[in-house]
Amino acid sequence: MPPSPIPRSFRSRYNPGPMQAVTPKPAAIVAAKTMPPKALKITGNPELWQTLQKVTDPNSGWTKTTRAMQVPGGVLINTCSRKTGAPIAAEALVLVPGCHLMRDTAKGWLIA
Repeated sequence: MPPSPIPRSFRSRYNPGPMQAVTPKPAAIVAAKTMPPKALKITGNPELWQTLQKVTDPNSGWTKTTRAMQVPGGVLINTCSRKTGAPIAAEALVLVPGCHLMRDTAKGWLIA
């Protein structure tokens, strides 16, 4: 029986077939994974989104954030729930037409 052209790592465990040699990764790929990430360059106004509320529960590890941005015709609201230590996130984006985002007396933000 001729050897299978599919490497062992891609075959089912129920039909393992003959074992093939594993080729080592090139040094460039290994070096790229160990390099620190480059700094991000922010363009535009980073202050467009205003944080309305941020709540963190240390027991469960969930962080829930509500942000708002004034756009022509209304206010865009973003809600985000993230769990620390896991790639879990849920986001929602809603446009509230006819509203305005403004500062209140306690240096917070209001949607009116």
